[in-house]
Amino acid sequence: MATFTSLLACVLVGIAVVFQIFSVISAPVVSTIALCTYNGNRFGVFGWCNIQAQQCTPIRVGYELDSYDYMILNDFLPSNAKMSVSKLLIVHPISLVFTFILWILTLIISFHRLGNSRKMLIGMVLWSLPAVLLSLLSFLVDILLFVPQLAWPGWLLLVSTILIAVASSIICVMRRTVSLRKYERLRNNENIEMYPIHLNKDSKLPGGASADQRSNPKESTVISSSHLEEPELSYRFEIDSRS
Repeated sequence: MATFTSLLACVLVGIAVVFQIFSVISAPVVSTIALCTYNGNRFGVFGWCNIQAQQCTPIRVGYELDSYDYMILNDFLPSNAKMSVSKLLIVHPISLVFTFILWILTLIISFHRLGNSRKMLIGMVLWSLPAVLLSLLSFLVDILLFVPQLAWPGWLLLVSTILIAVASSIICVMRRTVSLRKYERLRNNENIEMYPIHLNKDSKLPGGASADQRSNPKESTVISSSHLEEPELSYRFEIDSRS
């Protein structure tokens, strides 16, 4: 059954996926969504669109200035970054793929018994690390290219990074909880094996005492005190008990 922690991790990663989708489908995929609006152009992950001419570049990795003459500008990007840096925008779809797979895994542990598997949870923690790093790298690339004109889809990447990091911490807590539960079960099983519930009257307990002697502590006290008062009798008693 789904637990509150697993559902919370699933919701957080799901929101992070939605936030990253906004940046990936920016111009020229959807001309109305842009990572940055500058000098009459809307910039996105796979190109840009000119607002006045209502024309967009082909969908590709990196920006190129030889597509349309009207897009050749002296001050092309607000940060004056090199055009080669725009190729790093490819980390946006890669980050989306990693985050989407992490969301699928959180769905699995929420509605499947694999949520109690330590190996599954450890694998999810390891998978969440590159998801966090790629999301953070996407935000840093946007800062490098579009600051100070970065639009709201770019800032959503920062929120997405925080959400994935929180979800990763929750998964770590779930793994630790599962480990503690399994450790307690093993310890309880060992205690049950060491101390049997049913004992016969003739059965011997540790130390050579019978079950009746253990149940009647007064008799055992009398025997032990008599042994101390008469060492010879105690010595004989030990010999007889060994025989």
